[in-house]
Amino acid sequence: MGRRRKSKSFQVRTSERLSSQRSNNNKTEQQHQQFIENHDISFLQSSSPSLFTSTQLSPEKELPIEYKNLMEEITKNIKQHLETWFLNLLTKQEEQLNKVKEANLLIENELEKQTCLNITLRKNIEALENKIEKVEQKLQEQIGKTEHLMQIKESNACVLSGPSVPQGKMNENCNEIVSNLISKKLNINLPNGSIMGASRLGYEKDGKPDRRSIRFNVPDEKIRSKLIGACIKMKPNFYINEYLTRYNKKLLLRALELKNNLKLISTCFVKQGILNVSKIRGSKTTKIFSFEELNQFLNATNIVQ
Repeated sequence: MGRRRKSKSFQVRTSERLSSQRSNNNKTEQQHQQFIENHDISFLQSSSPSLFTSTQLSPEKELPIEYKNLMEEITKNIKQHLETWFLNLLTKQEEQLNKVKEANLLIENELEKQTCLNITLRKNIEALENKIEKVEQKLQEQIGKTEHLMQIKESNACVLSGPSVPQGKMNENCNEIVSNLISKKLNINLPNGSIMGASRLGYEKDGKPDRRSIRFNVPDEKIRSKLIGACIKMKPNFYINEYLTRYNKKLLLRALELKNNLKLISTCFVKQGILNVSKIRGSKTTKIFSFEELNQFLNATNIVQ
């Protein structure tokens, strides 16, 4: 009796559990159906089998049309934005390039103008240089002619210089000093009036002995030549030379430099205030009146200065 009662009670409990579980399952089914009705889950449906192993690829899922449209619109906007940005960038680059080209063109035009201007200036400078050279040549020629005229005026003048020239004194008679020195040192007795207008050259220096040279006139050309020749032959302790203007003196010094130091000419002397030079000793001399003529003589005889 006791066993039968237990069996019946167990069966009742089991039956209750089953009915409760069926009730729960029905509720779950109803909820699931309601979720399906409320949501679009068509993208989850597929013709492929619903079951697959872990080694099989997951079936492709098709996106909703709204998502596709949205992606296409985004892609289109990005593309348009990139195209616009790139076009703007190209436009700016072209503008900058055009500006550079314009600047280069301006520079080239300016350089061309400057080149033309430089060519014109160079031609003008060359023309001016030629004119200046011609003017200088004419000036030198004129200076030579002027100096020659001045030298002609001084053609009677001679200069006494050297250690034997007596020291200057107050109220001295320079005519007597020259005549006495010539008589004693050269043994030449000159007629009265042969020496005229003798005087010291330059200015006396304060505090120092007066050793200035003496300038004097000898109107007789033969006497002048005799006095100069006697000094060259006897070599006393003084010199008598023709008086030269400052220009002709510089010209003579240049000729002496060419003769003694550079050995470019062999003969160099002054006669009647005119410089005479020759390339070969004993050959015919050439009269030189200016530095220009001296340079022409050197060039004509193929002598490099």
